[in-house]
Amino acid sequence: MKSVKVQDIRLFEFLIAIVVVLLLILFTTRMNLSQKGVIDEVNFAMASQNFNQNAALIRAQWLIENRPKELAFNFFVDRTTISNTRLFRLSNLGWPIVDSNNANMCHTLWFDINNLDNNENVSRYVSIKKVTKDNDNRCQFCDAGDNNSCIEYSGRYGVKRDNI
Repeated sequence: MKSVKVQDIRLFEFLIAIVVVLLLILFTTRMNLSQKGVIDEVNFAMASQNFNQNAALIRAQWLIENRPKELAFNFFVDRTTISNTRLFRLSNLGWPIVDSNNANMCHTLWFDINNLDNNENVSRYVSIKKVTKDNDNRCQFCDAGDNNSCIEYSGRYGVKRDNI
């Protein structure tokens, strides 16, 4: 009969602990990956709401400042700290516009109005495309995951929610 040593029991306990930790890591990783779609959907909802609010604030400032052609808009970190200032060209109705000859006009609008850096990767949660309707260049921003939730933006009327 072979005797069991204390070292053998500790080695067995150590192996069990490693297996349990690896299973926890596997479970956490799978759970995180399964929530990626939900996270991207929430990112789109928050970014599109931010876009809508900022466009409306820019237009409100345009009204307050007596309808200028260009407007310096401040983005704040908190009530007293300005994080960034961007210059916007405005339509006759006060909505931010970009030169329609710019092939990336919609990308530029999304990044400028949301105050994003140009090197940020937003393609995981938003699909951006330029569309022309009624002789008007418009931008369509859709949830990259399902493309059913969209907002459409125009220098004529601002943001319009769409369910395609």
